[in-house]
Formats: sequence, C-alpha cells, structure tokens
Amino acid sequence: MRAGFAPSLWKKWAARGDAWQNPAVGCRWRGASALVALLVAGCTGGSGSSAPSSATSESSASSSFLPASTTVPVSTSPAVPTTGPNVRPGEKPPLLPGVGKRDSAAGAITFAQFWVETLDWGYATTSSTLSRAWFAPSCTDCALLMRNFDEPRAAGDHFVGGRLSLRSAQLAPTGGQFNASRAVDVSFTAAKARLVNASGETVSSSPATREVTFRLWLARSGSRWLVVQKGVVR
Repeated sequence: MRAGFAPSLWKKWAARGDAWQNPAVGCRWRGASALVALLVAGCTGGSGSSAPSSATSESSASSSFLPASTTVPVSTSPAVPTTGPNVRPGEKPPLLPGVGKRDSAAGAITFAQFWVETLDWGYATTSSTLSRAWFAPSCTDCALLMRNFDEPRAAGDHFVGGRLSLRSAQLAPTGGQFNASRAVDVSFTAAKARLVNASGETVSSSPATREVTFRLWLARSGSRWLVVQKGVVR
C-alpha cells in the first residue's frame, strides 16, 4: 500500500519512522508523504535556520472573513485543470477577487484566503498547477506541500473528499522574516478523505481534520501578491 496523502495519515508514517530532510529550512519532516505531515507538521530536529512552522498565533491586526467580490481570472493557462475526479458538479477553479490584487491589508487577507482555495482545488483535481502560480521559489514549504498533489497524480491516484473549508483569516506579524511585507494567518478544516487508485481501489483513508492555521508570509511581485514562505500556527 502506498503512502496516503489525506489528513491524519501522518500518524501511520510517523510510527514507521519515515522522514524527509528539507535542507532549505534545516528540518526533518516526519511522515512527509502524508497530508498532515506536509500540511501542519513542525520540525522534529536537525540543524540550520528555524523553520517557518515555529510561527506563533500572535497577531498585530485582524479582519473578518472577506467574501468574494468582483473577480478576475487568475490564469488562462490550459495547464490549470477545470475539472477532475473530485470536483463537485458545476464547480470551477477559484478566482482571485479584485481586492486580492491590492497592496493593502484587505488585499493581503483576500489573497491568502484565495491561495488556500487553490490548495483545495488541488485536492479536487490532483493538480498543483494553480497553487504553484502563486508562490515564490523562496517558499520551500509551499514546494513541499505540492507533493500532496504531484505524487498521487504521477501514480494515477486521485482523492475522494478531503476538501478544504476556510474558517477565518487575519493579519499576523511578519517578524521581519523572508522579506515579507505582510503575513496572514488563515484557518481552515479538511473533510474526511480517501486516496483511490486507477482501479477504483482505496489506497488509504483519513477522518476529517481539525482546524489548521497556516501563516503565510507575502510579498509584492509587480502588481500582485506571492507567498514567499508558509508556516503553521496550530
């Protein structure tokens, strides 16, 4: 049985002692092939600089959850899937609200919410294409997270369930890290999930995941935001 990529399967991998070394942040990630290990795990040791997963829940300002407003296409690339085996009827790729392009607190919060929605689209389509368009090469944690989509896709597997639901978002301190001009804490939950192979057999399964909070460090790139690093508050 291949490793699962759905919430909570990291426990099985941690028990087996699997780990992946991320030299860019000097951390050893236990169970890195499982969703929660990539989604919410912190460092378990190693040398080098501190990992961004050491973020605290302290915030300097906050905002209520911002609903979508006027939207603009985030990509016209045919490489971004518009459907997939885990897509709900009539569902389309998420669109970035117009305010999410603005160089403002509201813009940063809206963009951070949108980026989590691109991760949800990854679980819908087993594709990292949309998420990858919105983070910088400096975001080593983002690149690691993309394995959640790339490895199952390469194996011919797909998800059933496991979709993410946004809960809240608020500004957070940047801590002077990663040359970020803003940081945003985004909280979400994940539904129970199965990883299914091309024959329709369940490779692995997982219950629903408790609320998780990402800290996303953001910087401007031209007229848009990019995620420059990702951490976990809780």
